[in-house]
Amino acid sequence: MGLLFWTPRVLGILFAVFLGMSAMDDLSGGNDFWKSMSALFVHLMPACAMFVALAIAWRWALLGSILYGASAVCFVYWSWSLVPLAEQLSISGPLAAASVLFLLNWIYRKQIAVVLID
Repeated sequence: MGLLFWTPRVLGILFAVFLGMSAMDDLSGGNDFWKSMSALFVHLMPACAMFVALAIAWRWALLGSILYGASAVCFVYWSWSLVPLAEQLSISGPLAAASVLFLLNWIYRKQIAVVLID
């Protein structure tokens, strides 16, 4: 049961780091410093949002499940005609998985608390 507690949290951390690393490609362009920094800031906003969602989900698993699920649905809705399906799944898939895992964490929270205390 401890695995059910840690898996969505680690997945959330890895996903936010992945989003943050994918924003680094803005630094490789031929832009001047301020354009590169503004582009980096804009592309790091989703990673920051995912860290905020993770901070909320860490304490309130049900709310985290809702936030991660809504993020997955919003991304698919936004990118439906813009991004190929494989790329949609690479972003929305981990979000949906984390949403389900946080929901299971909330459902089995009493059993998880006993395991974590022992």
